[in-house]
Parts: sequence; C-alpha cells; structure tokens
Amino acid sequence: MKFRTVLSLNMIIVAFALLFTSCDIREPTVQSQSSMNINNKQIVLINQNVKNQSSSDANISHKKNVDYFAHLQSKHREVLQEWLKSKEYLRPAVEEVDNGMFQEKNYQDKENYQKNFEGNMRMLRESVGENGYQYYSVGDMNRDGKEDFAILLVDTRKQKEDVDHFALAIFNAPLRKGQSPSYYEENLYGITNSYIVFDKMIEKHLFLGKFESDVYCATYYPKGKTYYFKDCFDE
Repeated sequence: MKFRTVLSLNMIIVAFALLFTSCDIREPTVQSQSSMNINNKQIVLINQNVKNQSSSDANISHKKNVDYFAHLQSKHREVLQEWLKSKEYLRPAVEEVDNGMFQEKNYQDKENYQKNFEGNMRMLRESVGENGYQYYSVGDMNRDGKEDFAILLVDTRKQKEDVDHFALAIFNAPLRKGQSPSYYEENLYGITNSYIVFDKMIEKHLFLGKFESDVYCATYYPKGKTYYFKDCFDE
C-alpha cells in the first residue's frame, strides 16, 4: 500500500477533516511492505497546533512503565503478547502515549490547553465511537460469524527519517496460542493521526484512516484466509 505525499517532519497536526487522496491497490500478503506518508499542509484544529510523535519519542515511551496491553480484551492480549515475542521491537499503540493531543507539551496555546484538548477528544470519540479505541478494533472482519480483532503497533526501532513507523495486524478467530496474524503490514507512517474502525466508516469492514486534511484511507476486505485493501475512491 503506498500513500503518496511529501512527508512533513516538523509540524504534523491532529485534525479530523475527512478529505481523501488515492492510494495504490494490490493483493496483500503477510509481511507485505507499504509506506504511509503524511502531507505537509498545516491544519489547525480549534486554533491549536499539535505536534506529531517522532521515532525518538516512540523509543522513549517504550521504556516507560506503561501497560501497553491494558486496553485489549484478555484473549486478544494473550495472542498478541505471544506473537510479539518474535517481534520485540513492536508494541501496541496507546492513545495516551502515541496521540500527541494527549500531551500538554504539544499544545502551543498553553492557556487554552484544556479547552482545546476537550474539543480534540470530542472529535476523536465521534470518529472512533464513544467506546471505541483509536488503535484497536474488534468485529467479524472476515464474515464467518466469529469476532476478530485488528491493532496498530508502534515500531520502536530508530528510523533513519526520525519519523514514527507503525504496523497493522489483523487476527482472525478462533484465536489460539501461537497464532500469527492473518494480515500484517508494516512501514506505515504517522501513528498520531492514524486510526482504525470496524463497521463505522464502511459497513461490516475494517477501515484505516487519518485525522487530517487529505486523509489517507483504505478499506480491508477478506479474501480466503487473509485480506486485501482498496483505497477510499474505489468504494
């Protein structure tokens, strides 16, 4: 999957307008490579800029005393923890750590921080659902009557571009110990602005998008034991 725009390293904004650009379509395979870049157009949400996390931020946050699995259902947590033993550089993305809107230091207007934060939070919950989670989604994604789950994973390795990388993994039920994801894609960029939802943007399908102008987005469709994606304009 290729999301093509110029990457802006210094000012990435948390904004929630849903305007789409196109991306390539191809059949996925586990361990497929892709790139997801962020555009360089500056958007202001509630007159307040919010910085993006860099790869160095991700490395630092990985060392904090944070339970990165706390937001997962227990059965999902067990399967993911087992699989990640072979990929120790990955960890689940966490809203409070990886979305820059949660850190007061990222707001330029310190006096109106609380007001701007609350506005951002309302828009986040409107997008992913009141009980939803920005980086984690649950539902029957392959339409077999069983509950699957998808998750965004932060790559904590130092990147040459000093930009955060992340991966998408989809696990099909029935879940079992030692299970690998049915779909896995890495080298995606821009975890702060990214989100996944199931049965919300596209009925009965997983959707990956970005909270910003010229949002990059893709919808995932089951095919056999794995998935393929289409960009938004092909819906």
